[in-house]
Parts: sequence; structure tokens; C-alpha cells
Amino acid sequence: MLGRGIDQILLFNSDPVLYERGTQDARDYVKLAERKKGPIPDSVDFSYPWGEALAMINQLKPDARIINLETSVTTSEEYWPGKSVGTYWNYSYIIRMLGKAFGIIRKCQMYPTR
Repeated sequence: MLGRGIDQILLFNSDPVLYERGTQDARDYVKLAERKKGPIPDSVDFSYPWGEALAMINQLKPDARIINLETSVTTSEEYWPGKSVGTYWNYSYIIRMLGKAFGIIRKCQMYPTR
């Protein structure tokens, strides 16, 4: 899960425990990326995951900046049995990171906290 890997390199990351078939540790996603692209720093700020894209977006000066987040986000670290994707990603991080590229962030369809 992209979000869980990004979460692990941010300054304050969440518990890396995953409930997936392929891995039980979100840091494995960081290791996979490092094998492909080289070392990735940890404790990065919210602009780091955007890489060159943030500068490109700013240079284009679009009239509107729209993003579609096709992910499930919850504020609970409790495992939800039967849910196909057990993703916990710190919601405040999502807002801060997306805020680097998008001026207005609106949350919708959040899974309830259990």
C-alpha cells in the first residue's frame, strides 16, 4: 500500500503492522522501493513524497487542483476482520501532505472509527 509506505518515512509514523497476505510490516514497502530506486530518507517532511511533481504542478498554475483518493482511510488502528484492505494511515498526515499540492481538501466517505 503506497500510503503505508509513505507513512513510514514521515517524521511521526504510525504502527507498521499490516494484515495482508504479502506482508505484515509496512516498512517492507519502503524496502521494495529502495531496491528499485535506491536509498529513501526517513523523517521527511510532507513535500518529499511529491518529488518533482509538486514543482511541476506549481509551475503549471492550474485553475483547479482536483485529486481522487481511491483508498480507505480510518482513524482506528484496530484490525477490521473481513475488510479487504486493512489500511490505517494518519488522517492528519493525508491532509498535510495533500495540502502541499491542493489548497482545499475535503474529506468524504471515511470509514467509521470502531
